[in-house]
Parts: sequence; C-alpha cells; structure tokens
Amino acid sequence: MGLCETGSQVFLCGDGVSETLVENMASRLSLASWPDCNHPPARFDEENAAKAIALIANVDSSCLARVSKRVHCSYFEISELDDRPSARFIDWVTKNGNAYSLTTKTAYRVPVAHHICNGLARHLRMSKHKRESIELALHEAVVNAAIHGNLAINQAHKNSMEGIAEFYRMSEERVADPRYACLRVEILAHWQDDFIEFRVIDQGPGFHVEEENEETAPWKGLNLISSLADSVVTSGGGNNLTMKFAR
Repeated sequence: MGLCETGSQVFLCGDGVSETLVENMASRLSLASWPDCNHPPARFDEENAAKAIALIANVDSSCLARVSKRVHCSYFEISELDDRPSARFIDWVTKNGNAYSLTTKTAYRVPVAHHICNGLARHLRMSKHKRESIELALHEAVVNAAIHGNLAINQAHKNSMEGIAEFYRMSEERVADPRYACLRVEILAHWQDDFIEFRVIDQGPGFHVEEENEETAPWKGLNLISSLADSVVTSGGGNNLTMKFAR
C-alpha cells in the first residue's frame, strides 16, 4: 500500500470560514473537527494517515497554498450556506485519497492544478519531469472542465481573432453568472507506490467523443492530456475524465 490507507479517521477544519460553521457541519456529518486548518490538534497524526477536509471560502492562491501543505488535506469550497461535502466525497477521502471540490469560478480563475501538485509533490516521490507533466495535464483537465464543461463554451469560438475575443467575453460573462459560476469541478486523487491517478468531474452538459467534430469538440485538450498521461478514460457522458500516471 502507498500513503492512501483505507479506514482513516477524517477531521473537518476551516480556512476563511467561521468556527461555528465548521463545528455545525462536523456535527451534521458525524466528523471530528478543529476550527483552524493551520493549527491542528495533537491527536491529528498525519504520519498515521489521519485525514482532513478543509472548508474554504473566498478562495485565492494564498488560500490553496495554505491548505495544500498537508499530504492528507482535501478541501471543499463553501459558496452558499447550505453547501456541504457529499457522502461520496467523504467516502472517497476516507477510503481512497484526496478530494477537492471547487466552484467553476475558482477553477477558472485560480491555478488549482499547481497548488494540488505542489502539495502532493512535497510528500510523494516523483521526478521533476513527472511532476511537471502531471501538473500540465491536470491543469488542462480542470480548465476544460470549467470552461467547456460547466460554462458550456465550445472550441469553435477560437477559430478566428474575432472568435477568440468572443470566447473570452462569453467566459467572463458566464463566470460572473451564479447559474454557471456555482457549478462544481471535483478532483479526486488516488495514489500508491507505483502510480498516481486523478479524476476530474464537472457538472456541464457532457459530450461523446465519437460524436464531436474537430471544430466544436469541447475536449480539444484531450490530445495533450493523452500525450502526458499513461492512460486516459472518459466516462459519465463526458463529465468524468480519469488520468493515470506511473510514478
């Protein structure tokens, strides 16, 4: 087994959210808690694979840099008061590895892949070249999930200078619209001694690779991802991309 052990205890903590919110949500989810992610209690033993889910708000690069420091720290962005991690999310953290759930707005504006890979690279054995390849593939997958998935903007707009301008205008317009901006991009990470795997899931309309033409295919970045990963699988009607890398 690698660092992902089954049956680990999961704690709930917070960064940029109130102590009351952390405690109330921990009670609703039947999890242990501490208020501040940056000051874990003595009983949080990372070496024995205790895990944390950080509730985060007002997310920027500084926030993700802080919560990504621990190998077993997942995070869930709070955008509305009734947001909370799903049973599937918690089950993944408990049994498989790390999970990261962010709004489309954050996935679009913040270099999410960079912070996830920075955090994992502190603790997982991988070469500089491998780490760079993983970050590039993950970045492409997250950005595609945000723009072509949740914002539902296809590649056809990039075929001319006018189209590129329209592409960015539509992106900014939709990321400012809560109907699009609050949809989620979820990244699930799992690793063992010989591999690391990421699943990137969006809530957009999806697509079928065999039905897309070259001009409008939302996953034009799939070729780049495939050139970097050892295996790539799409599922869930195009909303789920799994990438696996040898370590």
